[in-house]
Amino acid sequence: MPPFLKIFFGTLLFGVCFGLAFTPFLLKMDRDFSRMIAEIPVQDTKIFDRNGSLIWEISLPDRGFQTFVPLSKIPKTLQEAAILTEDRYFYHHLGFWPPSIVRAALVNLLKGKWAQGGSTITQQLSRNLLAQASEKQAPRTFRQKIREGLLTLFLEWHYSKDWILERYLNIIFYGNNAYGIETASWRYFSKHVWELSKEEQKLLVSLPKAPTFLNPLRRPFKTPVALYPFQSEEETAPHFVREVLHRLHPPPGAEIRTTLDMGLQKKVQEILDRRLEEKIPNNSYVSGAVVVLDVKNGDCLAMVGSRHFWSPHGGQVNGAMALRHPGSALKPFTYFAAFEKGWDPALAIPDEPHHFLTAKGIPYTPQNFDRRYHGWVSAREALANSLNVPAVLALNYVGLENYMEVLKKFGLHSFDQPAEYYGLALTLGGGAVRLIDLTNAYAALARGGAFLPWRFTPDPLPQAVPVAGERSAPLAYLVTSILSDKEARRKAFGETSALELSSQSAAVKTGTSHSYRDKWTVGYTPEFVVGVWVGRPDNGALPGLTGVSTAAPIWHDVMEVLYAGRPVVAFKKPKGITEKQICFDAPCQILKEEIFLEEADFIKNAVSKPAPSGGFLVVSPRPYDVFEREPSLSREHQKIPFELRFLSSPENGMPKKTDWYLDGKKIQTTMGLSHKFFYPVAEGKHRLTVKIENRNREKIPFDVQ
Repeated sequence: MPPFLKIFFGTLLFGVCFGLAFTPFLLKMDRDFSRMIAEIPVQDTKIFDRNGSLIWEISLPDRGFQTFVPLSKIPKTLQEAAILTEDRYFYHHLGFWPPSIVRAALVNLLKGKWAQGGSTITQQLSRNLLAQASEKQAPRTFRQKIREGLLTLFLEWHYSKDWILERYLNIIFYGNNAYGIETASWRYFSKHVWELSKEEQKLLVSLPKAPTFLNPLRRPFKTPVALYPFQSEEETAPHFVREVLHRLHPPPGAEIRTTLDMGLQKKVQEILDRRLEEKIPNNSYVSGAVVVLDVKNGDCLAMVGSRHFWSPHGGQVNGAMALRHPGSALKPFTYFAAFEKGWDPALAIPDEPHHFLTAKGIPYTPQNFDRRYHGWVSAREALANSLNVPAVLALNYVGLENYMEVLKKFGLHSFDQPAEYYGLALTLGGGAVRLIDLTNAYAALARGGAFLPWRFTPDPLPQAVPVAGERSAPLAYLVTSILSDKEARRKAFGETSALELSSQSAAVKTGTSHSYRDKWTVGYTPEFVVGVWVGRPDNGALPGLTGVSTAAPIWHDVMEVLYAGRPVVAFKKPKGITEKQICFDAPCQILKEEIFLEEADFIKNAVSKPAPSGGFLVVSPRPYDVFEREPSLSREHQKIPFELRFLSSPENGMPKKTDWYLDGKKIQTTMGLSHKFFYPVAEGKHRLTVKIENRNREKIPFDVQ
């Protein structure tokens, strides 16, 4: 074989062997580079409000802020300027341009330092991709340069020039934590890249060569155009954003659309700050929180978690999500449960001293907020004026365990202890709730007794769940009618208060917890529900401040903002509600209009119907009353009073006969309007049973000692 053929075949054999040996490395490199590029986020995480306004950005790890835009949205003039500045032969090489490399080497050699680079756009992209993949700037070692070179060849082989240019313009550093041309456009000019003028484009194109030295925010005298630096919205909804991130754990590069209304959020924050400063000036220990929900779908439109987020006195405690005692703000759900079991707004309730026996055998005597008692009142007056004793009587009738089940149906799941742990004080705020959950429970009332979970993102809307089945809407309307009754609440709140809106009617309730720690106002219209909490993040007391004096003005102003320029919307009366004239005294002298549940089939057949809905209440003895005998007097001279009072409509007539049973034995029958007598009772535990026309029953335990 001739020598040249030996050389040819020998070289060919060597090339084949070398290729076979090097192929696994090339294939692995191909897979590694492909996976690396696929995993690198092209932009940071962004959170938007419901209208598409950017409210938060989360920078890429160890980098900065980066926003991806397709090449088609980047002006051609900017693309051409970038190529002319960085790599004028970009479309004519395969990743490297030897003349530029040689020229840069000679310049650096003559100056004795690094003065010029010869990297092409593809090489710069390779360097940035590797740095971003490792989440740090890798040292410029020989091995790293080889890796950059291999990645440059990989990019040129697998991707088009337009793809490379697009990635380059979206990943290069422009100073001030801005990576990518779109982010730089916002950082320096507060506009999109496609909105830039030619002078603004030229400025941005010049920055990648020396972003720190050429920083226009530090050297404005060198800037040929006016700068309009972007003002971040990060301080506007910090608590809301943290809750979104905590719940979603978004991957880098995610774009999250939320339910927040940024314009409303700013106004709510301003109202909270202003009102608290007016009421409690120069007191940085006092904070507050506001939640605004859309009744229709449970969307959280605004959530202000504190007065000043960076305050050292608990500013980062999110008052909307913290567990606090709601005071009387739970009472509407107590009456909802009582109405479900048969009460109605016209039922007469004694607001008088009353003793209840706790599970531990300790007497519990609730008092009203004003330390006074108001005699016999209707359920409407009792709830509207937030009287404590009638609310406890209502809960005692409903039963603690039943009541806790009702609260859970309204989304209040923070009561995780046994019923006896809370006792009858639960209706007065004896357990803790979160503002957002309580506000959403009121939203269920506004929705006609149908529960929907609140939400931060516009996920698919679930089916609303009626809290009490078919009766939910009329029962919720009974509560709404009372909470929106301006006349009924004037005894406690006066003729003018922050609970009155300028035009729109609203159902609203206040609350003040024990020792004046937490102040609440929650109220709703058919469209919106607003909840307000005021207090100290450290749970300290604020003596003399109440829900109506501190939280209500904030609620009022937020509602006025919501209805500025909006038409007035009325609460619609649902099916199952009827109006009647009822008598508020006996013998009847005053007739008033009141609403009741209609005697529909689903009400007639309800198991819970045969309760004191007929308008009667046993005044004496009361549940768990304790009577003490005087040893020096005979039993015949120490009789116990037994008394029953009615409230009924003239059209229904007064019940004709009432039978009284003591420990199963009939002791008396009363007729007509007067149902009061005295009877001697032996020492021990007893149970009184009352039957009216052999239908309605009431069983009352009491003691004689």
